[in-house]
Amino acid sequence: MACGNLHAERLTGYSNQWAQVIGWDKNGNIRRAKGEFPNFAMFKYRTDDIQEVVFTDYDYWCCCLNSDEPEPYYVRRLFKRSWSRHDWLRFAERDPFGVQLLVPKLDLRKACEVWVRNEASRRKLVAMGFTNVIVKRLQILERRPDYRNPAPVTDAA
Repeated sequence: MACGNLHAERLTGYSNQWAQVIGWDKNGNIRRAKGEFPNFAMFKYRTDDIQEVVFTDYDYWCCCLNSDEPEPYYVRRLFKRSWSRHDWLRFAERDPFGVQLLVPKLDLRKACEVWVRNEASRRKLVAMGFTNVIVKRLQILERRPDYRNPAPVTDAA
């Protein structure tokens, strides 16, 4: 699960369903054909509503995942055992791509919002009994933004 501000949803892959280019070959871009776009839903929870949670550093998760036996250094950096819940949430606000949550289970009915791609999906979820279902289309980012060193804001003329 992603954690942090609105930009944290990029970590979930929800916005990838609008990407037209899905790969490359020797002839150029491989694009999705009409009707091949995925139709994902994203369930959003308030952090306070999730009690059983393990926070991990996403960058070190990738280091540990790509190793049969991760170095103890990477495991320490992954879990940051000395950090409190507050420390993790503060880090997530600063770097939305930096924190992920691991939870043993989630009740989908307790989500505070459900984001869907289109109105047809919204109607299906509402018919299933879900509330707060929102059609939310997102901008596609070409690369991971650097939230630690944002570009300076300039006034438009």
